[in-house]
Amino acid sequence: MKRIVVTWLMGYDESNSPIFRRQTINVPEDFEDSNAQVLVELFDKYSKYTCENAQVVITKSVGDVK
Repeated sequence: MKRIVVTWLMGYDESNSPIFRRQTINVPEDFEDSNAQVLVELFDKYSKYTCENAQVVITKSVGDVK
């Protein structure tokens, strides 16, 4: 399974500490890193929040655990 995990800067609280939210988006297995960069740039451009961080995460099963 391949996913893009985006961390958004939503704003600041009363003590001026940043408030972050994480968003996970499933993408096809053949989704390339260069496409991820373009996708995140589009999200950042059209969102009212700031993209603080983005990662491509690949999850693989290691088999049954006994």
